[in-house]
Amino acid sequence: MKVFCPSCRTALEAFETTCPQCMRERTPAELEAAQGDDAMPMGGDAPQKSSLGGILMILIGIGVLGGMGYLYTQGRLGFLNITARDKARDAADNNASAAPKKTGAQALEGAIAAQAAVEVQTPEKSTKWVVGGEVYDLLSLNPVRGAVLVFTDRLKGKRYETKTNSKGRYTIKLPKLKNDGYDLEVRHRSYRKGIYLEEDPARPFKNQDRASRYETHETFRRSIVHAPLTPAEDETLVRHDLAMFPPR
Repeated sequence: MKVFCPSCRTALEAFETTCPQCMRERTPAELEAAQGDDAMPMGGDAPQKSSLGGILMILIGIGVLGGMGYLYTQGRLGFLNITARDKARDAADNNASAAPKKTGAQALEGAIAAQAAVEVQTPEKSTKWVVGGEVYDLLSLNPVRGAVLVFTDRLKGKRYETKTNSKGRYTIKLPKLKNDGYDLEVRHRSYRKGIYLEEDPARPFKNQDRASRYETHETFRRSIVHAPLTPAEDETLVRHDLAMFPPR
């Protein structure tokens, strides 16, 4: 059975009288104790202390991990929470990039439909039309930003005004009229006042070539008589696109 040198902790055989590492001579008491009790190494309870130290380190490790887990659940470990938020944001970005992008027309329809959905939720029957659309240049097809649209009640003369956004789109709520409709005036500093055309959904200008659009421009560029806007009373969502005439 090996024992340990009290000076340098080198492992010794029970019968060795001198430590081969530090050359310390063992006392008769040490030799007698080593030869009389093989279960206990010379120099005390070093192995036992080593085992107790290992157990203590394990317990400390468990305590640290448990404390971190508690703090994480309480939201007190900022760096862990940031990591979790980053992962959630990355997942949302991936889902958004994977989703098909809406076209401009689809986005406009969605905006008008959202306004209409709010109006439909009113008690009993909706009393307003949600009118929306796009205003664009007849020749270039570019959206007309900042165009002012004025809807005038033909019976009472009350005016309702809105303006196009950076993409040439607009929405407005108009009280429903039983008999008379609304006169519409469109103004923009870069275009002739009152000279515009309502788009025919069956033959939109954007599906026509430039030569056809230019011919339309030359035909109607001096004056146009507009019919009043008169949607059906049971309608709520009204799409109304307009093409403006650029100056020559």
